[in-house]
Amino acid sequence: TAIYKAAGKDELLQARQHIGPIARGQAAATPAFNLKKNGVKYIIHTVGNRYQKELPETVEILRDCYRNALGVAKDFGCESVAIPLLATGCYSFPKDLALQVAQEEINNFLEQQEDMQVILVVYDQDSYLVSQKQFKEIQSFIDENYVARKESEDWDEDERYDEAWDEEYEEQNEDVVSAEKTAN
Repeated sequence: TAIYKAAGKDELLQARQHIGPIARGQAAATPAFNLKKNGVKYIIHTVGNRYQKELPETVEILRDCYRNALGVAKDFGCESVAIPLLATGCYSFPKDLALQVAQEEINNFLEQQEDMQVILVVYDQDSYLVSQKQFKEIQSFIDENYVARKESEDWDEDERYDEAWDEEYEEQNEDVVSAEKTAN
């Protein structure tokens, strides 16, 4: 694949073989080898499965792929992770279903792990068009959660600044504060 070629096929293949088999839905990481020059530290590997409409566990395995890949990124202290739309190629997952699963699992992860940037990568025009339909929901999540969190952080910083200023003011004007308190 393109990742193996870009990272250095022989090195990545050897590292991947060293890990051994990865169960469906599980994830493991290898060094990024030649991709390190592009700022990539790790390559996270996960194994999906062929979509079978009559078997709901196929969707659950796809969910596990996202959960575990994101968990590996968190465990390795990654600040950002780019994840492709999984299982939509040779595993034949419908792109709209795969995108829904990806979006839900990424949202669930971000609700608990706010310090990581997660980029969902779509490779073809069909996936892109499906993602555009759901973009408003993604944007809504960003607006509702990221902005609210940033405002909360800014508010907390303002409160900490106010408390520090109050303490400094009281120390510098201790006599005045004491006098004001006794006068009341």
